[in-house]
Amino acid sequence: NLSALQWCMHRFCVECIEKWSKQERFCPLCKQTFHGWYYNIRRSGECDVKKLAKFTSSSSSPLQLHDSNQISSWQRIQRCVFINIED
Repeated sequence: NLSALQWCMHRFCVECIEKWSKQERFCPLCKQTFHGWYYNIRRSGECDVKKLAKFTSSSSSPLQLHDSNQISSWQRIQRCVFINIED
């Protein structure tokens, strides 16, 4: 199930971006801040919207990963990015 970030519209699987959003609130591709995403996107153009509560990142830099949980989330996002490129 794919999601599209508000507002840059880059696509990631819902599970990966949900985990990523618990640690960071910027798009892994363009670094634009996001506050939610569209999901269950249907051909008719209708979709569901996930809005996130206000968040402050715990890291000082997008690439500075502090623990193994953040590293595994970053690796999952990198796989999603690779899938995006092939679409």
